[in-house]
Order: sequence, then C-alpha cells, then structure tokens
Amino acid sequence: MRKLRDRELNCLFAVDLFNEGLDLPEIDTIMLLRPTQSATVFIQQLGRGLRRAKDKSVLTVLDYIGPTAP
Repeated sequence: MRKLRDRELNCLFAVDLFNEGLDLPEIDTIMLLRPTQSATVFIQQLGRGLRRAKDKSVLTVLDYIGPTAP
C-alpha cells in the first residue's frame, strides 16, 4: 500500500480484496472490470476514487461492464 501511495507501484488489480475498508485517497483512476447487480457495491467501488487528496484534481473511471440487469 505504501508503494501505491508513493507512486512506486502504478497499478493494482484486486478481486474481492478491497471491497470494504480501503482508504487510499490518492487513487486517481478506477477500472471496473466485473459486472455487479448491486448499486451499493457499484457506489462503494466508485467511492474508492472519489476521496479528495492533495495533488489530485480528477478521477478517471473506466467502466468496461456497465450496469447489469437482475
């Protein structure tokens, strides 16, 4: 996590690892690569990048799946 914050690590892929409790406001890009039928999960994932941080002016969200029907 330190390497990600310090920009020594530029990319991190996680599957069901950081669904809750992650606080990394420096994240400036989110790639959504899995479908979800839960609006709560979608907002939670999006919220990881919406936190404000010094030297961060925008969040880029790449959603490759989009909403799925139940």
